[in-house]
Amino acid sequence: HLLAFEREAVTPRVRETARGGEPVWDDWHPDDPPPGAARPFDSIVDSFRAARRETIDALGPASADVLGRRARLGDESPTLYQFLRGIRQHDHAHARRIEGRVHPDLLRPRDPEAVS
Repeated sequence: HLLAFEREAVTPRVRETARGGEPVWDDWHPDDPPPGAARPFDSIVDSFRAARRETIDALGPASADVLGRRARLGDESPTLYQFLRGIRQHDHAHARRIEGRVHPDLLRPRDPEAVS
């Protein structure tokens, strides 16, 4: 969910807004999970990190002007800053749910030198 949202909605919206103008963001509805979506957790996390890096790179040297640009999203017109803050809150809510359902040892980075 987070990976698809980042790739299909967050990064394109940030890129479009950072370029200027008054963008209109279409409502986003995820497609069904792509074939092969049942991948190893580490692979999904790595893909998410790469997608988030693209979003951050799309911001470039974000000035107050860029972060203050508004876009139309339904009946609202959030600034890019408000949109990104909402994304952070959304990600944080998912992280808390994962932490509550997964054993803490599974959330720690694995030591590639460790033998299983």
